[in-house]
Amino acid sequence: MNRSLNAILGALLSVPPFFAPSAAEASGTTVTVGATSGHRGAVVSFSVSLQVSGNIVASQNDIGFDSSNTPIRIASGKPDCTASPAMSSLGKSVSFVFLPHNCSGTGCNAVRAIINDNSGTDIPSGTTLYTCNIQISSSAPLGIYTLTAAAVSAAAPNGAKALVSGINGQVTVN
Repeated sequence: MNRSLNAILGALLSVPPFFAPSAAEASGTTVTVGATSGHRGAVVSFSVSLQVSGNIVASQNDIGFDSSNTPIRIASGKPDCTASPAMSSLGKSVSFVFLPHNCSGTGCNAVRAIINDNSGTDIPSGTTLYTCNIQISSSAPLGIYTLTAAAVSAAAPNGAKALVSGINGQVTVN
């Protein structure tokens, strides 16, 4: 691994988790988790995007979810999440893992997404980073379930930590 990539990864992995502010409280660079809705038993998707204030080349975030009622689907043993086509065209690689580490079934209550920089190219503001699929439980009570943005971090081209916040999303079961 080159020195710049090591600096970026070091910056991303050393940021402690925090709870995300509401849209009204967020400012600067934000990772925004989208909203979706569906009926019991349906598969629905949500997107995660980046609004940039400054230059950002890499990012990491966790999305917490209700593992009993609105879990992120499993595809080949991994989160059913897909990097947006923009990520590869910008020279980014994206990986996903369930949390906590080594969890299974309803013991998994979050997904971590890591957007690594392989090119030094900035991520433009408004870019969709990735999309995840949720399998709404057939017995989920009707209501709104939060998709919690946590452990949100980002790195500038020189590897420095960027000030970044997260905006929660939601799943409405109707």
